[in-house]
Amino acid sequence: MKSDLKIVFGEVLKEFRVKKELTQQQLADYTGMDRAYISELERGLLLPSLETVMKLAQQLKIKAGYLVDIVEQRVDK
Repeated sequence: MKSDLKIVFGEVLKEFRVKKELTQQQLADYTGMDRAYISELERGLLLPSLETVMKLAQQLKIKAGYLVDIVEQRVDK
């Protein structure tokens, strides 16, 4: 059974953010996004654009492709 893409992306985003010891507000400030938007992403309510994925990955100090790979692995299981 496939997991919902939005839910999985949100879980992965939160894991990376927490690992980097960033609050939602800090990540929002660094990316120029709203904290509520980060929260909606993490709760699986929204799916980000490619531009947003790139900005988030840059601030999390990971490659966007790596972020997408992790999400893809979890969705396919």
